[in-house]
Amino acid sequence: MRPGRIIGFLMLAGLVAAGFWAYGRAMERDTSIRPAAVSESILSDGLQGRILVWSTTSNVPLQLGTPDENSSGRGILEILGVPEKFRPLDLQVARTPVRDEWNLASMVLLAEGFGVSDVSFLTFDLGTYLHSVVSADGNYIVATMQVGEAQNVVRFGTDSAYGDVVSFSTSKDRRPSCTSDGSRVLFHSWRDENPGGDLYLAIEDESGEDGWRTVRLTDNAGIEYVWPKVSSNGTACIAVVRDIGSVAGRVALWTIEDETPGETVYLTDADMHVKFPSLNASGDLCCWQELVDNEWAFVMWDRSDGENVEIVIPNLEGEGNFEIVQPLITPDGQYIVFIRDYDEVGADLIGIYSIENGDIIYFEGSEGSVIFPSMSDPVEGD
Repeated sequence: MRPGRIIGFLMLAGLVAAGFWAYGRAMERDTSIRPAAVSESILSDGLQGRILVWSTTSNVPLQLGTPDENSSGRGILEILGVPEKFRPLDLQVARTPVRDEWNLASMVLLAEGFGVSDVSFLTFDLGTYLHSVVSADGNYIVATMQVGEAQNVVRFGTDSAYGDVVSFSTSKDRRPSCTSDGSRVLFHSWRDENPGGDLYLAIEDESGEDGWRTVRLTDNAGIEYVWPKVSSNGTACIAVVRDIGSVAGRVALWTIEDETPGETVYLTDADMHVKFPSLNASGDLCCWQELVDNEWAFVMWDRSDGENVEIVIPNLEGEGNFEIVQPLITPDGQYIVFIRDYDEVGADLIGIYSIENGDIIYFEGSEGSVIFPSMSDPVEGD
């Protein structure tokens, strides 16, 4: 074999090996998560022993393909440092999953000093798991499991990779939340064919089908009940109530007594852009996301004075454009856990806001998008 061919063959083999190396590096995903920006007053005392849960794409497969104008990934030749003019056919590792997969992840906020345990994944590429909520006692996680067009509500033990379907139907069941011990699960469903769907309460009961008995809470053909949440003591429910097809509505709070909804209290005016309402254990403290001066802000309502108060999350210098979204108040009413969503780079941070003193902790890592964060009360024994 001629020396020139040998050299060419070795160069080609080296390029192939380098490509596999670059692909391997690009496929490595950081699934750890750790405190990032921390305010001067550390939150460790109040956060110790709590379980933080979220839905993420950080451990799903990535795709390899040629870049296009909508691509957000990095090319293998780009990773190797090859000048742009020499890489028109670069293979790109996309930073989005091959399938629309979201898995459930959790970690414990450690009791000794402030730190976090390793991230635990309950699901691995089995489907799409959304709307995750952890019970106040930290023992259960409820979520929407989506497979194709089907949606079902599932309940996991925090130490189990297998979830049980709650009150199965052939309709779409979604957006669950649960009481402190996970024995009652509120969710939205179209099972009774109202155009906007209705709210249902699944109650763990040995006499029911598959161990669950389901109670219908609403029946209104002209209304949608969006982003519902039940209080951890099971005595109150909150949701955005709006006309079918409308993007605007109002936040409604009502009691639940003897499995029957009681008087409704409206916490906002009608026709407002509001999302993601949540409430503490008793329903005396509520929080939601509201469009204020063309930006999303958090608003909190306290039953003791009936006033709505805007929560200002500071824009730290140099952090670029972002939105604060998906607030969820903890059952004990001490914290609001939320997402800081960066539009420009497609990155997200989980944030925890102290209602008492305004301190904030952010978590970075766990490469991939994160949505629907939820946090338990301190777990007994930790």
